[in-house]
Amino acid sequence: MNRMTQPRTSVTEWLNAQMLERIQAEAFAEAFRNFNGDPADDPGGPGTGPGKNFAVFGLSARPGDPDGLAGEVIFPTPAGLPGSLMENVVDERLGMPRDLNGDAAISTTANYASTYTILPVRVRVQWVGPAGPGEVELRTMVGNF
Repeated sequence: MNRMTQPRTSVTEWLNAQMLERIQAEAFAEAFRNFNGDPADDPGGPGTGPGKNFAVFGLSARPGDPDGLAGEVIFPTPAGLPGSLMENVVDERLGMPRDLNGDAAISTTANYASTYTILPVRVRVQWVGPAGPGEVELRTMVGNF
């Protein structure tokens, strides 16, 4: 990594960590609904949650980014169903598929949006700048034990 991208990556990692802290600071049962891609299920009413996409000061989203925002929160949701938290979604970076509600089974049909006990989450920032494109991603599991 060259000197021009190193400071930006460090700042981006810090910003990602701040977003993870925001998610962890939520009431656990509301974290998924507040930060997923479905504004209709926000706990405070439709469109009141922060949602999955976020701006990162000083960074431009990559060309073609559908929302024009460099930051994104990613949960194990099937394509086209942003309000459905599913155990059978394949996402190696999130350790998925996996049991999300502690019943020692992986369901292929159940939606755990309101019954999860573990919440896998990725926070990713993808940008384009003078040194070219950049990406930083942090991953964690948020638990309610």
